[in-house]
Amino acid sequence: MWPRTIVRCGAVNTPPAIVGGELYWTEMQQLSSFAQQVGSVMYKAPLGGGKPQRVLHKNTYALYPAEWGGTLAFVRYNFEGTYSLVCIEGEWTLPEGVEVHGLCGEGEWLYYLSTASGGMAIERVCPTDGWRREVVRKASHTSLSDLKVQDGVLYFGSIASGYDEVHALN
Repeated sequence: MWPRTIVRCGAVNTPPAIVGGELYWTEMQQLSSFAQQVGSVMYKAPLGGGKPQRVLHKNTYALYPAEWGGTLAFVRYNFEGTYSLVCIEGEWTLPEGVEVHGLCGEGEWLYYLSTASGGMAIERVCPTDGWRREVVRKASHTSLSDLKVQDGVLYFGSIASGYDEVHALN
């Protein structure tokens, strides 16, 4: 029967990802007795169902789990206000003032939505080539969302015309 519940979880705050036969997601959780201190905790569970397991320490601020080359990649929010991309190749911190709003991977590239003073852009980095960074779609003051990549084509949402739209970019 479809749909079926795989796992019961808390307040999911970024899109889930399937990596190596397991489902990864992040949840918002209160970090201390102060209601203002909230973190993002990553969990995983087998696709066949099972008990969720915490992947990273609760103070890690993990966001946007993604599959990259059969391994897990994700975004880390750092306490000093920067964002990092994390994968098996290591960790790369984005320039100060650049926020990340999505992550996906294919081939040698990790693609991400970035926001800075110039607006939202689509960028990519190559972790195996010294974290070489390239702009895929230059920044504009248009909201972008739901970044995915498949067979070399990037798919994303926007409201460029004032309506919800889905775009493909190769």
